[in-house]
Amino acid sequence: MVWEGRSREAPPYPDSTPLPNGKNIRRVRVGKEAGSSIAIRARQSGAPYKWLLPEENHHVDVVSLRDGAWRFYWASVFDVNRADWRPEWETARVGGKLVMRLHKGDCISVQETEKEVRRFLVIHQLDSGNDRLFAADPNEGGGLEKRRKDKDDVFQWIQLTAAKLKLWQAVAVRVDEIGNVHAKRSNL
Repeated sequence: MVWEGRSREAPPYPDSTPLPNGKNIRRVRVGKEAGSSIAIRARQSGAPYKWLLPEENHHVDVVSLRDGAWRFYWASVFDVNRADWRPEWETARVGGKLVMRLHKGDCISVQETEKEVRRFLVIHQLDSGNDRLFAADPNEGGGLEKRRKDKDDVFQWIQLTAAKLKLWQAVAVRVDEIGNVHAKRSNL
């Protein structure tokens, strides 16, 4: 059979070996190491039938603990979309209060020193592996990671940890369509 590009069958590759039932392999999924994979179980049997890698962070909860320190609690997209999901700091009963919940693209207001005026930062990356956020001024544009790697450009990420957010008196804010700034609701 000659493949003309219009057939719905996969093209026969010269080096493909047919399976015992005479069919060729049509689709192959590239696998990764198991690492921190999550098993998805069948509803009826309960046996795992596929595994997923929790790749992307959905949000980070900034929680004020009993001793006054602020700490990050991360949530992946997979975890948040489960029906029985509750935040880790809530289920572990750490006794903290939610200061703010930050997603990519959220805006925060910070005051680095008492002498400076409060300024705004936009959260661009959530890095749970290093327990930090990457932010930039709202007027920074273009491919920010590409700009950071460019030696001729002065742009650098502002790296934020939970302790730095507390030190800088960070407040999650929302900027509406006409430019008014409103503080987001908080438990503090």
